[in-house]
Amino acid sequence: MKPDIVDKLRFELREPIESERQVVYILAELRKLLELESIARSAAGEPADSSYFALKFYCDWAVHIRLDQSGAQRIVQRFNQYQKFVEELASRGNAVDPGFLQELDQSLNLTKFREQLGAYLKTHDLDPATATDDDQWTEFLVYYARVIEDAPLISVGHGLDLVDEVSISIHDERPVGTGDYRIAVKWTWMSKKDGMRQNVVRFF
Repeated sequence: MKPDIVDKLRFELREPIESERQVVYILAELRKLLELESIARSAAGEPADSSYFALKFYCDWAVHIRLDQSGAQRIVQRFNQYQKFVEELASRGNAVDPGFLQELDQSLNLTKFREQLGAYLKTHDLDPATATDDDQWTEFLVYYARVIEDAPLISVGHGLDLVDEVSISIHDERPVGTGDYRIAVKWTWMSKKDGMRQNVVRFF
């Protein structure tokens, strides 16, 4: 089964990414590979491999209408912390941990998704250009953003005081070569304290 999945991915990755269907198919097949390898490690009594935690999370996001697993909770927690910082800054001018800001920035830019996708493809001798080439990655993100648009990340009942849901939507999309960016992605959440909707936009 595993060689068949790799062959299917090799064939699909030769084609330019031009549809949501391709993105969902690629991520679904990668998800199968990750699960097969996890099962094999478990059967061999080996510890779980967390090297591709982010990749599995983003694969899962593409096939769910809402997501509340640990990866989703981690991202929502970052927005909860960011909202707390924003509100404290407005009232007391508190500083924020630079390490946290770096983690948040990586979430907003889907940095670990890109890094782990490229690395995982290489481990199976598959063309990593979808992740490593800037233009191909941006085009992949255009269709990925369409797939996950308005499929919220949820962290309810985990003691978060300000934010328990985060979603992505497409803020703007432009044809190739017609501007400074191809797609603008908006992350949105609501403060439970004042009911105000907040958002931040990233351009790719």
